Amino acid sequence: MNANTYTERISKYTQLLEAEKSKSTRIGSLRLLAAFVTAVSVYYYFSYDSIYSSILILLGLFVFFALIKRHSALKKQILLYQELILINEREINALNRALSSFPTGIEYVETEHPYTHDLDIFGPHSLFQHINRTCTAIGKNKLASFFKEQKQQDILIHQEAVKELSEKIDWRQLFTAKGQLTQDDKGSIQDIRNWVSTASYFQTRKLYKKLGYILPAVLYLFAAAYLITNQNIYYQAAIVLFFVNFGVFGLVLKHIKKDYEQLSDSSKKLFMYSQLIADIEQEKFHSEKLKSYQQKLFLSNTKAQKALAELSGILFRIESMNYGLPAVLSNGLFLYNIHSIYALEEWKQRYGSGLEEWLNVISELDALNSLANFAYNNPAFIYPIPSISDQLIAEEMGHPLIPADQRVCNSIAFTDHKFVILTGSNMSGKSTFLRTLGLNLILAKMGAPVCAAQFIFYPFEVFLSMRINDSLQNNESFFFAELKRLKLLIDQLSSSQKTFIMLDEILRGTNSNDKYEGTVGLVKKLIAQKATGIIATHDLSVTQLTKEYSDYLSNKCFEVEIRAEDLYFDYKLKPGVCEKMSASFLMKKLDII
Repeated sequence: MNANTYTERISKYTQLLEAEKSKSTRIGSLRLLAAFVTAVSVYYYFSYDSIYSSILILLGLFVFFALIKRHSALKKQILLYQELILINEREINALNRALSSFPTGIEYVETEHPYTHDLDIFGPHSLFQHINRTCTAIGKNKLASFFKEQKQQDILIHQEAVKELSEKIDWRQLFTAKGQLTQDDKGSIQDIRNWVSTASYFQTRKLYKKLGYILPAVLYLFAAAYLITNQNIYYQAAIVLFFVNFGVFGLVLKHIKKDYEQLSDSSKKLFMYSQLIADIEQEKFHSEKLKSYQQKLFLSNTKAQKALAELSGILFRIESMNYGLPAVLSNGLFLYNIHSIYALEEWKQRYGSGLEEWLNVISELDALNSLANFAYNNPAFIYPIPSISDQLIAEEMGHPLIPADQRVCNSIAFTDHKFVILTGSNMSGKSTFLRTLGLNLILAKMGAPVCAAQFIFYPFEVFLSMRINDSLQNNESFFFAELKRLKLLIDQLSSSQKTFIMLDEILRGTNSNDKYEGTVGLVKKLIAQKATGIIATHDLSVTQLTKEYSDYLSNKCFEVEIRAEDLYFDYKLKPGVCEKMSASFLMKKLDII
C-alpha cells in the first residue's frame, strides 16, 4: 500500500518537475530576448541619441533582471521537486530492504553501552539505518540520543506527536527535502553555537561604530566637493580618507576575522534552518509536543524564522564582499566590515539567547519526523501501552526489521513470573527472540510503534549481555571482558534502577562446572534484586532453579524437530525446557564426527 503511495508521489512530482523545467526554458529564452533588445537599444541610443531608445534600455534592464529573479526561483523549485522524487524513490527501496542511501550511524556505536551494541541499534542494517530519515546533522544526533536515552515521562507525548506527523506526509517530505538541499554537518552548527557563546568585542567599543559613519561621510563630502568645484585638493583629500578608512579596517581586522572564521560559509545553512523553522511555525499542529515547539520559536514577539533569515542575510552579504577587490573597495569607501561586525553583534545581543532553543526544536522535529516515517511505513505496527507497574506483556510480537512474510511472532509475559530461563538448541531462535524483545522495548520507550498485536510495558532501563569482545589493547581476555559487563549490570541494579535484563549464554569462557555455579549464583543474585528479564542458556541444569523459585522463575524454550534426517525449526516459543539439541546431529550430518 505505501509503495503505491510513494510511486504515485514520484509520478506527481515528475509531472511538476517537467512543468517547471518547461517554464525555466521559456524564461531563459525571454531573458535572452530581453538582453538582445537592451543591447540593440543601447546601439541606437549612442547612434541616434533617441529618447525612445533610452526608455527601451531601462525597460529591457528591468525585464532582464526580473527574469533572472524568476529563473532563480524556478531553479530552486526544480531542485526541490528533484529531491522529493529522490525521497520517494529511497522509500520504495527501503521497503524492499535496500538501505544503502541511508547513513548507518556507525559513528554512534559504543561497545560499552548497556544495550545499543548488543541490539545492533547502530551500524549497517541496524534499527537506526532503517528509521533514520533526518535531514540535518543536529537532527541525526538527536535521533541517536533517542535510541540511547529515553525519558520516561515523554513516551505518551512522543506517541501523540509521532501519530500526528505520520499522517502529514506532504509536510514531512517537504521538511526533509528542504533540509537535504543544503549540505549540513556537525562542525558547522557547533561553530555557530561557539560564536553565540563568545563575548562580543565591539559592543563595548562604540568608537569604531562612530568612525564607520563619520569617516565615509567625510570622504563623500570631499568627493562631492571635487565633482562640484573640480579642485584637485578635494580629490586628494578623498584619496587620503580612502586609505585612512582602510587603515582603520586594518586595526580591527584581527578581531573581525575571529568572528568571520567561526561563521565561515554558514549563510546557506542558516537560511536552510530558517526555512525549516518557517515550516514548523506555519503548520497547524494539534499534539501537545508539536504545539509546544511552535511556542518555543518566539522570543520577545520575534519569530525565530525571521531572526535566522536576518543572520543568514548578514553573513551572505559578508561572504560576497569579503575577498579581493570588493573587500578593498567596500572597506575603503564604506568601512563595510565594521558595519557588518556590529550588525552581527547586535543580532547576537538580541537573539543569541534563543538560538539553542531554536536549534533544539529543529533537531527534535527532524528526529520525530524519522519516527513518523517509520510508523507510516509500518501501518500494521501498534502503539504500546505504558504501565506504572514493572511488567511487560507482548502478544504476537515480531522482529521489527524482518519482513512480515518471513517474520515469526511470539507471545510472552513478565507479570507473575518476573524472570525467564530460556533454553533451545543452536539456531532455534533464542538470540533473535532476545533482540526482538529488546528492539521492541526500545521502540516503545521512544514513543514509536512496535511490532506486536499488544505491548504493555513498564519503561525499564535495558541491559543486554550478548556480544562480548576480548580486547588486546586493554590486555583483556574474553572471560574478563564478560565479567566486567556483568559487573556493570549489578552496579546498575544496585542503583535502584528498574532494569529489564537479557543475557545470552553467559560465562562461555570457563569450564562447565564453573559456568554452572556462576550462572546459578548470578540468577539468584538477580532474584534477590527483584530483577525482571530473561537468560538464555544451553545448560539445562540451570532450569532446575524454577523448582526453588517457582513464584519468580519460569522456563521457556525453542524446540527443534528431526524430520527425515533433517532439522526443522518453527521458531515458536513454548513453555518448559528444550528436550532436543542440534549440535551433535549437525556435526554427524556434515561428517565432522
